[in-house]
Amino acid sequence: MATLLLFNINDEAKRTAIRLLSLRLGYTVRDVLPEQQNMKISELLSEAKPVGQSLIPFTDEMLVMSGFPSQDMHTLLDGMRNNGCPVRLKCIVTETNKSWTATRLHKELAAEDQAMRKRTSKK
Repeated sequence: MATLLLFNINDEAKRTAIRLLSLRLGYTVRDVLPEQQNMKISELLSEAKPVGQSLIPFTDEMLVMSGFPSQDMHTLLDGMRNNGCPVRLKCIVTETNKSWTATRLHKELAAEDQAMRKRTSKK
């Protein structure tokens, strides 16, 4: 089942717009709580119960897409951009990152985003 995990999408209008776009495509949407950030992505997708607590939860907005066909992913991201609700950190679940915690995935995405912004600013 295709699922969209939402992390720290605290703006109600943005969260509603993202939810509506996803639901129109027929996908499940789940809000991930800060106390769930220590869980593996695969656990979040399977709706496992949190164990322990995150050391220091991250506060950046982040989207994790699982099982989205390529065209639907582009439709979702274009719709978000057109509705003025982009999210900087986003990814597709892979065989590698599904075993990472949300905190580790956030760290990797943030580093990648920073490197890309640095590269773009040098041009």
